[in-house]
Amino acid sequence: MRFKMHSWNAGDVREEIANVHSMRDRLGAEAKLMLDPACVFDSLNDAIRVGRACADAAFRWYEDPIRPIGLGAFRHRKLREAIGIPVLQTEHVPGPEAKADFLLAGGTDLLRADCHYDLGITGCLKTLRFGESLGVSTEFRAPSPIHRHLAAAQQSETMYEVADVSPAMDDPSPPIYACGYSDNIAAISAAGTLPVLPTTRAGSPPGCCRPRNCAWRPPWPGRCWRRPGRKMGAPLPGRGLPAYTRPSPSRPETPLFQISHLRSFVAVGTELNFRRAAEKLNMTQPPLTRQIQLLEHVLGLQLFIRSGRSVRFTAAGERFFLEAQDILRRAEAAALSTRMVSEGRSGTVILGCIPVATVTHMPGVIGAIGRDLPGLTVTLREMLSTDQVEALAARTIDLGVLRYPPQDRALRLERVLDDRFRLAVHRAHPLAAKAQLSLADLHGAPCLMHSPSVGWYVHGILNGLFLGSNVRPRIVQYLDNTPTILAMVNAGIGLALVPGSARVMGFADVVWREIALPAEARIEAYLAWSDGALDTPAVARVHGYLLEAEALAAAGAG
Repeated sequence: MRFKMHSWNAGDVREEIANVHSMRDRLGAEAKLMLDPACVFDSLNDAIRVGRACADAAFRWYEDPIRPIGLGAFRHRKLREAIGIPVLQTEHVPGPEAKADFLLAGGTDLLRADCHYDLGITGCLKTLRFGESLGVSTEFRAPSPIHRHLAAAQQSETMYEVADVSPAMDDPSPPIYACGYSDNIAAISAAGTLPVLPTTRAGSPPGCCRPRNCAWRPPWPGRCWRRPGRKMGAPLPGRGLPAYTRPSPSRPETPLFQISHLRSFVAVGTELNFRRAAEKLNMTQPPLTRQIQLLEHVLGLQLFIRSGRSVRFTAAGERFFLEAQDILRRAEAAALSTRMVSEGRSGTVILGCIPVATVTHMPGVIGAIGRDLPGLTVTLREMLSTDQVEALAARTIDLGVLRYPPQDRALRLERVLDDRFRLAVHRAHPLAAKAQLSLADLHGAPCLMHSPSVGWYVHGILNGLFLGSNVRPRIVQYLDNTPTILAMVNAGIGLALVPGSARVMGFADVVWREIALPAEARIEAYLAWSDGALDTPAVARVHGYLLEAEALAAAGAG
C-alpha cells in the first residue's frame, strides 16, 4: 500500500515540510509515500525546499508543486535537477503530444494521464505507449474502471489512485454498477491490490463493468470499459494491479552479436586472410574462424566467400564491414568519454564568482584547467555573494567564490583568501608621494566607498575602521564594485581603500600605497559548494584547482 498526501493549504513551506516529516514518522520507514501540493507554491525556491524535504524523507515522488497549474517544462527541469527524487507532472498538460514535448524537455520523470482530459482512451494509450518506449511509467489520475484497465496495460510498475479513502468514510464511487465495483478502502485486498475485472455479484451478467450491462445507465452510454473476451492475468508481484497476459513469442528472439565478434570480423576484413588476422588479434586461427561463424549465424547471412586460400567479401559483408568499423569506433569513443567523465576530465562545471575575482585571478585558474583538462568546460558566472548563496541552494551553480560565510548549514565552505586593504590614489594626488600613510591621512579627503546595499560586506569593514579611529573622510560616491571604484580613482575623482589584489587590474593613473591599518582590517573570500556536489568528478576536479591555485590564495575579489 502506498499513500499520497494532498496539501490543500495556502502554500506555507514550513507547514508543508513539517507535514512531510510527520507523515514519514507516523507511517514508518517502510511506507511508500508521495506528496501532491496541488500547485500551491508561488516560487521555484519554495518548491525546491519542500522537494528536498521529500527527498530527505525518502518519498517516492513529488507532484505538481508550482503555481499556476504545473505548466512550464523549463522550471520543472530545474526542480528535478535540484532535488533527489522523481518529479511527476503533466496532469494539467492536456493531450499526448503536449505531454511528449514536456517529457522530452526534461520537465518530468513520470507521466500523468486522465481519460477525461487527454482525448479519451486513445489519448491515454498513446501517452502510455510513448512513455513505455522511453522507459517512463504513466500514472493515471483518480479511480475509475477504465483507469484500472489502462494501468494494468503497461509493463512497468504502476499504481492505481484510490482517492479520499478511510474506514470512516462512505464509498466515494456512485452505486451504478450491478457487479459491485467499488473504490472504497474495503475493496483493497490484504496484498494491497485491486481487481481489474470486479467480482460479479450472484445473478449479474458477465462483464457487467460495461455500463450497458448496469442497472443504472451513466451519462456516457456506449463507452466500453474493456474489450469482450480479453483475458486478464494474475496480479504480478509488487504490482497494485493485475496485468494483461501476453502470448509467448512464436520464435525465440535473435541474439545480438558481441563486440568481440565485430573485432574479429574487422580484423579478417582488413587482412582478408584468417592467419594474419589471428596473429593480429594474438589468437589461433580456429577460434577466430568460430567467431566469424557465430557472427554469420546471428546475422543469418554469409559475410565472406572462401575459395582455397583466398578470402573476399560478399556484398552484405562489404556493407557490414563499414558498419562494424563505425560501431567499434563509437564503442571506443563511448568507453573513453565515460572514463573521462568518471575521472573528472570531461564535463561542464558552472562556477559563480564575485565580480573582481573574474578579473584578478579566475582567468589564470580557468586557463590552467583548460591546458591540463581540455575536455572539461568551466562556465563562469559573475554574481554577487547573496545571489551565489541562492544559486548554490537551488543547484543552478556547482561552486561559488563569495565574500562572506553564509549561514546556510547545507553549504560547505573553505576559506581561500585573506587579503589586506591598500590605498588606491591618483598619481597626481599629494598622498601618492607621501612616504608613510595612516588612516588619519584620509580625514576630510575625498573618498570613494563600496555601497552599503550591494557592497555591504566591504562597506561594513571600512565604516567600522573609520568610526573606531575617529576618521571622517568626505565620501563623494558610493559604488557597487571594485572595478567601478578604481575607474573613478583613475579619473582623479577620489581615493579608495580596496582589496590589494585588485592592483592587477592595471589602471594607468592609479598608484597603490601601503597604509597602516589594524590587524583585523582584512578581507576574506570563501569557496562554497552544496552537499553532494563533490560527488561529481568534474566538480571535484575544479574544486581542487581552486584550492591549490596560487593566484586564488594571493588574489582578492570584490
